[in-house]
Amino acid sequence: MELPHIAHLRRNFLQRYIVLHAGSEEGFIKDAGLLFKSKTSQGDYHGDMNSINFEKWLHQQLLPNLKKPSLIILDNAAYHSRQLDKWPTKTWKKSDIQQWLRSKNISFPEHSTLGVLWDVINKIPKNDKVFAVNKIIEDAGHEVLRLPPYHCQFNAIELVWSQTKRYYDQHILKIKNPEECWKAALEQVIVEQWANYVGQCTKLIKDTWEKEKLIVSVQKPIIINLDDDSDVSNDE
Repeated sequence: MELPHIAHLRRNFLQRYIVLHAGSEEGFIKDAGLLFKSKTSQGDYHGDMNSINFEKWLHQQLLPNLKKPSLIILDNAAYHSRQLDKWPTKTWKKSDIQQWLRSKNISFPEHSTLGVLWDVINKIPKNDKVFAVNKIIEDAGHEVLRLPPYHCQFNAIELVWSQTKRYYDQHILKIKNPEECWKAALEQVIVEQWANYVGQCTKLIKDTWEKEKLIVSVQKPIIINLDDDSDVSNDE
């Protein structure tokens, strides 16, 4: 038989919480934090953390509390990437793809196969995609920087989450209330730590950029024109 206090702790450990927040070198954005209990199973939080909830958080909590024009850094999570003008997917019918291309005034051969239509689509610049989140943020006077896939190390909040999760794991048995423990975990991240994390990420981005420039420089082909004899002396 499981003791009542053990059962209570087990339920708390199995419960998933969703935490949304944002910050800068000046610390967390005041009144921008959102913490709520997930209603979905432990293995899947997307029923709670979706584009509807994320965009609602932007409208109601983050953007109203930004006191100056800001650059908001996002990864490529699905709830950051709802498209206002949805692009074709592999599940689309040929006729639907043709109609989409016509709506964009993009020409294609009249009797194109699906393969040819996809070749046309793949040549369209990706920056033509319009994301709902980008429009919300830009309409409020801010800018968006989307990180490449698998480059979350360029976002300082990942270091903040690492610190808060460690605090939570170390204190949940003592505090016992998950929501109170999460609040304490967020509150213990001070401005100096935020500034340090932002500095680390800024340096990492600059170092990576310099390495990429070096790689491009090394790989730049050396072309020698064998037909050019302008430097050859011919004394006859």
